[in-house]
Amino acid sequence: MKASGWHRGTDGIWEKEGRRFSVEVTYGFEEHTPRLVVLKEEAKKAGIELLLQQSDPTAAFKKFLEKNFDVAWMGWSTSIGRVAPGSPAPRRMFVRFKLNDSFASVTDVSKNPGGRRSAERISR
Repeated sequence: MKASGWHRGTDGIWEKEGRRFSVEVTYGFEEHTPRLVVLKEEAKKAGIELLLQQSDPTAAFKKFLEKNFDVAWMGWSTSIGRVAPGSPAPRRMFVRFKLNDSFASVTDVSKNPGGRRSAERISR
């Protein structure tokens, strides 16, 4: 980063020519907030500012379809908050983010029996 002209600001976030290394994470369900807060704190340690933007699920999904986001955070079949203690919770998370003029996607279903992790790059 330093070789590219970036430096850490007073709050630890990378800056270059007056711009902060800041990324907006759009999501549609309150249940995702606790894990995103943890992710935000970890990103800050790396000098990246995550701006959490929760909206109602319909508005968030519309932004996703229009490709109008920095990072799209989605989940389905998560059973968040509905799993009995000690039960394995099936989980499927999907994160999509802009990378230059392309989009990259990461799917994590590692908590499922026989689950897999995958990442793919999707052209715009």
